[in-house]
Amino acid sequence: MIILSILFSFFLGIYLVFTLVIMRGLMRKNHIPTGQETPSVAVVIAARNEAENLPALLDDLARQTYPQSNLEIWVADDRSTDDTWQIITSFMRKMPNLQGIRIREANPAMTGKKNALTQCIRKARAPLILQTDADCRVGSAWVRSMAQAFTPETGIVVGYSGRLSAPGFLATYDALDYLALNAANYGMLLNGKPWSGSGTNLAFQRAAFTDIRGYEPVAQKIGDDDMYLVQQIPRLPQYQARVNVSPDAWVRSGTDTTLSGFLNQRIRWASNARGLEKVDKLFWFFLLSAFISNLALLVGGVLFLPMVLTWALAKFVAELIVTTLAAVRFQESRLLPLFPVWFILQPIYIPYVTVMGLLGRFKWKV
Repeated sequence: MIILSILFSFFLGIYLVFTLVIMRGLMRKNHIPTGQETPSVAVVIAARNEAENLPALLDDLARQTYPQSNLEIWVADDRSTDDTWQIITSFMRKMPNLQGIRIREANPAMTGKKNALTQCIRKARAPLILQTDADCRVGSAWVRSMAQAFTPETGIVVGYSGRLSAPGFLATYDALDYLALNAANYGMLLNGKPWSGSGTNLAFQRAAFTDIRGYEPVAQKIGDDDMYLVQQIPRLPQYQARVNVSPDAWVRSGTDTTLSGFLNQRIRWASNARGLEKVDKLFWFFLLSAFISNLALLVGGVLFLPMVLTWALAKFVAELIVTTLAAVRFQESRLLPLFPVWFILQPIYIPYVTVMGLLGRFKWKV
């Protein structure tokens, strides 16, 4: 028991140090250039059975304040069985800068979404690539804000991603959990340490994408397209990563509000930790400390370890501060009343999705 208490206390202490660093990042100001330059930009979207969601996103892109002559939009229909392709062709008739790519068969050399995005990038001519998902909504200044975030040394820009408002407990819980996950990513990005980002809101130089050989090094890996770009592009000495948390650049995404869909998504995200210790040891150690800190509360509660209340209080305060800083910065304060429930469920939910993710127990559209 004593050895177990010491082990848990050690990892909780490490986790609390990480939260202090994340807090520091979330309190930093982030200057984004607001010049008048409007370089050529290509928005790329992979869509598979997105007939319900795609029209809203394409309407948003049609209303961009960015010069349409400098904006390409590429949508790849990745083997859809619904009306996705019909929607793309319908919008092409009224949006001259929209082009569609129809993918009818799987690529044996590369998983579905990476293949769809790669085909869009190859067809596009612009030097800047913006990436989002078919179930997202973007503001009218999204392209302008992301494009103007680039400086000559910038290889990739990570924009803020949140959830679209939806009724119900699970939708609110998902939005709060998504905010908490992103708080760590954006806190570290604002500290100058790129850990991860969301494929719903990324921008990168085509040259940088080419320099890391595109998605070829992870062609057969399910998911991981966004984290791979955020981690690999800044590893090259000529590129830096930047974060754009300007409200103009915010993107909102939909989500599966069923319990099975929620868990499947989190398990898939957790699966990206496999092999992470070889790529980014610091990020891997943070995830390990978060896992063991939650496991400590679960095991400590079952075994009635005397330190469990102290661990819980320290973790509660640290995570509440981080989540509140993120909620205020990204205008998500409506989610905070659910924080105590979210905190109580973490010691059960985090160990479960972590173990299932490492075992690869999830479904994905390949």
